[in-house]
Amino acid sequence: MEVDYGKKKLKEEVHKQTEGFNWDLVPNLLKRICDVMSTHLNQESTVIFLSITSLFASCMEHSFVHVKRGFDEEVVLWILISQGTGRGKTPLQKFMKKIISEVLKKVELNPLRKGNSLTLHNCSWDKLGEIMASNGAKTFALKDECMGFFTGNSIVSSRAEVKEGRELRDFLTLYDGGELNRETVTGNCNYNMEHSRFSFFGLNQADTSISLIKDEYGAKVGFPFRFIWYFDSPKFPTFDDLFEFENDDKCNEMLDKFEDNLANHLANLYSVADNNTQYSYVEEKVLIVEPKKREYRMSPEAKAKFGKFFDEVRNVMIKYQDFPFLIGAYSKSKALVLRLSAVVYNVLAFIEDLEHDIGEGSSKKDDGGNSDEDLATTNSNEGDSLPRPDIDTNVEQTSENGEQSTTGEQDHGTQKDLSEVGIIDEKSMEIAIEFIRISLNQLCVIGLGTTLNDVYIPTAEDELLGMPDNREHIKILLMIEGSILSLSKLISEKSGQTLMKRKNKDTTKKKLTIGCHLKMQFQRMETLNFGELVELKNCDKTLDNGKLATFFRKRSPESMEEEEDNTFKTRLTKLGISAREYREKFEDNDHERA
Repeated sequence: MEVDYGKKKLKEEVHKQTEGFNWDLVPNLLKRICDVMSTHLNQESTVIFLSITSLFASCMEHSFVHVKRGFDEEVVLWILISQGTGRGKTPLQKFMKKIISEVLKKVELNPLRKGNSLTLHNCSWDKLGEIMASNGAKTFALKDECMGFFTGNSIVSSRAEVKEGRELRDFLTLYDGGELNRETVTGNCNYNMEHSRFSFFGLNQADTSISLIKDEYGAKVGFPFRFIWYFDSPKFPTFDDLFEFENDDKCNEMLDKFEDNLANHLANLYSVADNNTQYSYVEEKVLIVEPKKREYRMSPEAKAKFGKFFDEVRNVMIKYQDFPFLIGAYSKSKALVLRLSAVVYNVLAFIEDLEHDIGEGSSKKDDGGNSDEDLATTNSNEGDSLPRPDIDTNVEQTSENGEQSTTGEQDHGTQKDLSEVGIIDEKSMEIAIEFIRISLNQLCVIGLGTTLNDVYIPTAEDELLGMPDNREHIKILLMIEGSILSLSKLISEKSGQTLMKRKNKDTTKKKLTIGCHLKMQFQRMETLNFGELVELKNCDKTLDNGKLATFFRKRSPESMEEEEDNTFKTRLTKLGISAREYREKFEDNDHERA
């Protein structure tokens, strides 16, 4: 099997875009956790961060970020990690499944709820709505080799092409937390959800993801632009590298506390959300699910950061408005930043609490009151502390009957009132913007073959030269020896046949004869001032006098020296022809075609 060096070079450029993530924004403890876990799971630290973020998104309440009147963004997160074969996707999925399994053991579900599943298992698309309605109008799709999910539900074909259909439209509706309902005469499996929450975390082959992003119809309907894409760099550690932290008791203790606290915290988040969801029936047939939504807003500092990003996106869309792919990707990026920032805010709030827990445990263990450097250095760094003025961590959850509810011995953390507004801080916004920038840069490289800064905007001159196929045809004609081209001789000779083989294969257009196609190129070349189209009446009386002999007289190389603006020379250069090459072909009269 041959190596596709073009695709290899593309992947290398895509991977380069991940190098710019600013880890200085991330609290030291979380950074340390991601580093250690990345070694254990053979993943990049950024992938670990995104997986933790996705776990939070799956357990959070139905929520939205309020920006202004008429501008609310649903917090639904779709993350897709693209890696090659043998990159350790399965261990990462097992870690996430392990946490979800622990959450399910600890969570206190609404007694009116019918289902007891947190994640989406294999099911038909018709059953998806019923499963979500039975589980609080939400579910978490955690998919390894996620193309199987898309192809199995007729959203994407086996050739990684997005397919139009009801499944695709329903899927796009889920991105916006939209309404889902089903009503039949028999009353079986009827439901009505005004708000849905479909969280998605997928692992996929890089080649398949690239094909999916490049799919033209998918780009038209905005399918790839709803995901946070991340193509990580290849990582192939030695056997000894895998054991770097294996016997490090301090690191193992840190991870044990992290995973235990994470499961408890997520269980609490899920419990609060689920117990604030109302279930009812209409005529005992239609299940009505009404989750309570939580509102998030931006702090003044976060709002300023988002405003700056918003204006940058606007400038890109104005500058590159003739590139539909860029417009689609950047238009959705604003929403992705808002969604991700709300989830990151919850992650950092949890890490702040974890810092205190680990710090207290270390202090009790150390008579001198000094905690371990690896575990508690962040406690002395006040800059990593997250201000959360919007939440009183000492408030107990109060039920509708006025009784205070506690978790007893099974403490999942502090339950919060969903009526409280979450305030997204500046650091959460900055981290979200960092990840979305990486995703945008990778999309740009895949969709356009280059980074945004190197995208070439066509000028009026380029429009005159036409599409690449037309440019190639003109180049071939100009590089034919001699100063005059004869249409009749070109038709009969090899060069004319070559041009026909290179014609644009657009089956929607009427097929042209060789003569018509060549004459069109002569006319275009005359418009570009490469020479003059000449038509002469045939004087040979043995032939049909009604026909014209068509020629093209090429412009002389000397005219290049007479031009002040070098237009002729510039146009030749854009076709890939140097002034010297043109002169040599022009002056080669041994092959004159007059």
